[in-house]
Amino acid sequence: MAKKTLYFPHDYGARNDPKLQDVFVEIGVEGVGLYWNIVEQLYEQGGYLPMKMIRNIAYQYRVKEDTIKRLVNNFRLFKSDGNRFWSESVLTRLKERDAISQSRANAVRKRWGEKSEEKSTHEETQQELNNSEYKCNTNDIQMYNDANTNVLQKDNNPDTNVLQTEYKCNTIKINKIKENKSKENNIDKSLTSETIEIIDSDPYSFERFWDLYDKKRDVHNARKKYNKLSKEDKEKIFAFVPLYKKANPDKRYRKDPCTFLNQRAWEDEIIDSNNGNNSRRTQQEAIDAGEQAFKEALTDWLTGEGI
Repeated sequence: MAKKTLYFPHDYGARNDPKLQDVFVEIGVEGVGLYWNIVEQLYEQGGYLPMKMIRNIAYQYRVKEDTIKRLVNNFRLFKSDGNRFWSESVLTRLKERDAISQSRANAVRKRWGEKSEEKSTHEETQQELNNSEYKCNTNDIQMYNDANTNVLQKDNNPDTNVLQTEYKCNTIKINKIKENKSKENNIDKSLTSETIEIIDSDPYSFERFWDLYDKKRDVHNARKKYNKLSKEDKEKIFAFVPLYKKANPDKRYRKDPCTFLNQRAWEDEIIDSNNGNNSRRTQQEAIDAGEQAFKEALTDWLTGEGI
């Protein structure tokens, strides 16, 4: 149920209307206020009030009944047939309001009615399209099955030859892919083998240094540091380490590999602390002795007797 409008048009110049001015003169501002209150009640009651309501209105607003009677009968603001009274302007505006409401309601019904018809038409069209598509698909499937049946029944059919040729081509492609993968695997294995041979053939590789120094700590950083060294430094390290180990046979008292490399300890003087012997060697003597020891170790390794 639609909610009724709770307001009504009010002309902002209504106080200048001659009839209301007469009310103001004879009854005062109280009469003007009573007039607008009665108008509100007329809108609420559909435009009409019974004459017997005059007494109730007077009681409601605490005024004399004669004041309400004068306001209804004497100033041509309301009309009466003896049983009820009304205002022509109120009835006119109520009719206008009802006409607008009816027009809007009709527009809504029309809009929803059109949408309902469109929806129904759309559904019917869609159903026809679905039925048509289903028939087409059914025909396509039947034609496809018939064609496949004919291919299977005729050994010499050209389509069969085409399928066989395509199968052979795909088989050849698959075999070539397998051959290429096999070649790639062989290349990878060959590269891996060559890489191992290169590492094994490097007399100054980090792996050889790691085994030679024989104090396994912080291999990752030691490897990074060692690989940045020049070949000349690596040669000196391999000459120095055997003497360094001989002077410090207990690995607990040797420097960690990273410390040894960071401090370039192979350039330091060797102090032989073995058995309390504190004899000193010059760097060149240490290098010469180390080179001799390395050559002997390398000879043993090449002949298979050493490393």
